[in-house]
Amino acid sequence: MSLIGFKILFGIFFHFLLNFFFKKLMSFNDNLSFSKHKKLTVDSKSTLLTGGLSFLILLFIFFEGNYYLKLFCGLIFIIGIISDLNLINSPSKRLFFQAIIISFFIYYFENNINFTDIYFLDLILEYKIMSYFFTIYCFLVIINGTNFIDGLNGLVIGYYILSLGGLLIFILNKNISYDYSLLIILLIILLINFPFNLFGKNFLGDSGSYLVAFLAGYVLVDFYRSYSEISALFIVIFLWYPAFENLFSIIRKKIDKADPSKPDTNHLHQLIFKFLLLKLNEKKKTNIISSLIINFYNLIIFFIAYYLFDSSIGLTVLLFINVILYTCSYLLLLKKINH
Repeated sequence: MSLIGFKILFGIFFHFLLNFFFKKLMSFNDNLSFSKHKKLTVDSKSTLLTGGLSFLILLFIFFEGNYYLKLFCGLIFIIGIISDLNLINSPSKRLFFQAIIISFFIYYFENNINFTDIYFLDLILEYKIMSYFFTIYCFLVIINGTNFIDGLNGLVIGYYILSLGGLLIFILNKNISYDYSLLIILLIILLINFPFNLFGKNFLGDSGSYLVAFLAGYVLVDFYRSYSEISALFIVIFLWYPAFENLFSIIRKKIDKADPSKPDTNHLHQLIFKFLLLKLNEKKKTNIISSLIINFYNLIIFFIAYYLFDSSIGLTVLLFINVILYTCSYLLLLKKINH
């Protein structure tokens, strides 16, 4: 048996063991009285929040190097756990603590973005302090955008399997000299978690979604900094959905005069769910189908981006198409559901 195969079998066994332990303990469940946005898409009153914990423990076991990276992962996870347990209900406070951790992380690893292919932005990023602030902002957008889309079973994990898997295929097919050991470990852990999450055996929770997005952002930025032949927009494509979900949600709530920091049930994935539920009339099936539809679309986008990796113009057009399709789909579904 290969080492990867052994890790997958071990991870599955560990996941079953962890779920069994917490199911008996009954103290680490997602309380839907707090997670109101999840009431829409799930039938059960509570679901185990072991996805994030499993991800963190398996990361510590499988990834042998870089203890400082593990430290920052642990800190990001703790912020998520605090949110999952409703110990800090204020989104602004959670955002503040995220920003502090990410600031130290970027400073230590020098993982800042200093070039984007956007002329006027690149002039600003020539100043190191502005580069740091911009990178912190990007990480916050991705982390919280990922948490926004974590409303359907398998959506976040499936998205990052496709995103990071697409990056790995690109690296291997182009014979790029890059240490992708962490990338493979992330994909193994995501694949282990995927069936449990897809069929509603556990949720990632804020802790899991924060951690997955944080590590995905780190790997993608690190790869971009080490390989100059790609357009920066190639990396943006791999993160476009959670990033645009965050931006769109803020604009939408500002227009509706609602608090942008508070969750609601009007994200695109939830509108797709509501629309399909009217047709299928079964939450569990609708949940899975909605998630698969969104990820299938993103698979097509990543496939196209693969062939446009060094074309800023082509990738800009692709991003523009995503924004138009997202916005039109949102408005059309909103109209159909309300009528």
